[in-house]
Amino acid sequence: MDDSDDVERGYYVYLHCDRKTRIPFYVGKGKGRRAYDFVERQPEWHEKVKSLAGTFDVEIVENDLTEEAAYDLERELIRKHGKVADGTGTLLNVTDGGSLDFGELSTEIGIVLPPKWAEEMRADYESKSYRKLRPQERKAFSESLTKKIKEFRDRYEKRVVEDKETDFELDVDNLLWGVANLANKYAKRKISSKDFGYELEELYEDTESYLEDAKDEKAEIVAVVKECRAFLDEKIKYLKEPVTGPS
Repeated sequence: MDDSDDVERGYYVYLHCDRKTRIPFYVGKGKGRRAYDFVERQPEWHEKVKSLAGTFDVEIVENDLTEEAAYDLERELIRKHGKVADGTGTLLNVTDGGSLDFGELSTEIGIVLPPKWAEEMRADYESKSYRKLRPQERKAFSESLTKKIKEFRDRYEKRVVEDKETDFELDVDNLLWGVANLANKYAKRKISSKDFGYELEELYEDTESYLEDAKDEKAEIVAVVKECRAFLDEKIKYLKEPVTGPS
């Protein structure tokens, strides 16, 4: 793959391993000194290190990665070695890795998904697949999203009275912001192709409930949501099309 596009690199994926048995007990992704930061770790990690009397090794699996590639490798290694939490392996990781952490404590909203919900989301995620676009195609795809969302945003802002937004209008605002933010992360390769497709599809599905609550709302803003839904549908269908020919 041509990586000549201007993408931030310098990320790596690392293992923390029992020095005696060489069995990994943690997989992480980071940059700088993150692999050697032994302070800001979960309690289970500290308990494990205590049981090893501090004798463990840090192994850098692969270096100088894009953030997307690091997420992909992190998820691959967690799947390979398995987690203690679900009885599949030796890792203390709470999540399945990657940029989507189902069931992980959210520092922003302070909740944890019930295990059943988290498992259903994981199963739904694993059942889906999306294209992995080449750099120039990714750039064009992201730019088309950004351009169209800006058009929707301009139309939205002309019809909204600031500080007097309805719940529906706030939902639309969040939708447009969410797509724009996702497109920006995708362009900079801060999210894997699969996570991008999955999150974009989640935003698309949100539009259905928004439209169900759109009774008596401004016609122009309702039209924006309908057009945005159709636009996202087209983009998602493209991402789900099987790739033909040489990769």
